[in-house]
Amino acid sequence: MEAGENFCYTFGVLDALDVSGGRIVAHGWVVSLGERPVTELRLAIGDAPVGSGHREFLPSPDVAKVWPQLPGTGHCRFSLQVEVGEEQRRRIASREVISITPWAGDMPGVPLERIFPLSLGAAQAQESCQVGGGDFVEISFSFLALFRLLAGLRRDEPVLDAGCGIGRMAFALGHYLDAQARYEGFDISDRFVASARERFRSLPNFHFRHADIFNRMYNPKGAIRAADFRFPYEDRSFGFAFATSVFTHMLRGDVRNYLREIRRVLRPGGRCIATFFSLDAEARSGIEAGRSTLAFRHKLPDGCLVTSRRAPEAAIAYPEPDLRHMIAEAGLALAAVHPGSWPGRGRFLTYQDVFLLVRE
Repeated sequence: MEAGENFCYTFGVLDALDVSGGRIVAHGWVVSLGERPVTELRLAIGDAPVGSGHREFLPSPDVAKVWPQLPGTGHCRFSLQVEVGEEQRRRIASREVISITPWAGDMPGVPLERIFPLSLGAAQAQESCQVGGGDFVEISFSFLALFRLLAGLRRDEPVLDAGCGIGRMAFALGHYLDAQARYEGFDISDRFVASARERFRSLPNFHFRHADIFNRMYNPKGAIRAADFRFPYEDRSFGFAFATSVFTHMLRGDVRNYLREIRRVLRPGGRCIATFFSLDAEARSGIEAGRSTLAFRHKLPDGCLVTSRRAPEAAIAYPEPDLRHMIAEAGLALAAVHPGSWPGRGRFLTYQDVFLLVRE
């Protein structure tokens, strides 16, 4: 699994971004996961490049301590200051994306993105940790960057979020999508849906639904089997759909049904980004060597690996050939696969494996 033809794998975090006094000031860190290091940062507002400004790479022992396995983490913090004119400030005020793209040699990496200023309330750490670790705002915008980079997400598209949780992915979309777009999200936790509705109450084109689907871990009293659930949307309703950290908690019959439903509600040419724990040779090697962050010790009769026999939905990994077969069986085309870091890989896009699916 390789990076796309138009970008290379980089990894980093945008810690802070401010626009004031006629300049953009950004701080964060970024490393290249390939052979060539990051040597340049290019800033853009929307699709318009901005001058290079002042850029400095700084020592980063804190990053090296947390990510000792990554190359170049001892000197990867950056400080970036760029002067902006009246037209650029107007673009920022109209909520255009501010992108900082790292370059490794002649190849761009994965952009670090924000919209300024933030107008929605972010979840507090106690609430956010219930749907996975990490910074709520950073993770949301990092996935927006992937949606734009991999799937070309536009601001006016109808979007489906299958497994919306408390609205972590919706947070960046709430700043990015315009009034002509439509966001629909559903989740099996009524508590999460209530939280999301409250957070996005100022956006009339954002809708959240509770789906009372049974899941041993997350909704043990659910009345509907995921394998039988029909998404509550009309055929061909969406241009873009995504399911992040959803299939990683689903049994085989559930995965098959959700893939069929995604195809049904996508328009022809519609794209879907879905994340999995995909078992290729490198992932199996990482598990066997103890490098994986998850202990997939148990094998179910259908060939998938789980971390718990008692609660298999806690984390499920599927052989990559099986995933390819289920995707094709659902009538979707697999356009790209990007590796995740979970089995101890040194080159990755994000934590889970990212699959780009297309309804042809």
